[in-house]
Amino acid sequence: MSWATQRAINSRYRAGRPDFSFLSDVAYLQACVDAIDGIARIEGHAGSYGAEGSYHRLLRVAQRKAGGQ
Repeated sequence: MSWATQRAINSRYRAGRPDFSFLSDVAYLQACVDAIDGIARIEGHAGSYGAEGSYHRLLRVAQRKAGGQ
């Protein structure tokens, strides 16, 4: 994972959340994406965030990096 991607994950998604450090980046980001998508469905915005959200983009990057290791 690139330094910039790791920095973004650390600063934006793990700030103040040390209890989640046991999760891999892929597992953590997948949980974030699932939560965002679930809330969007409940609010009637299903599909609005899709592949364009920052969580979605970082998840794709993390999945590619994990698959290449």
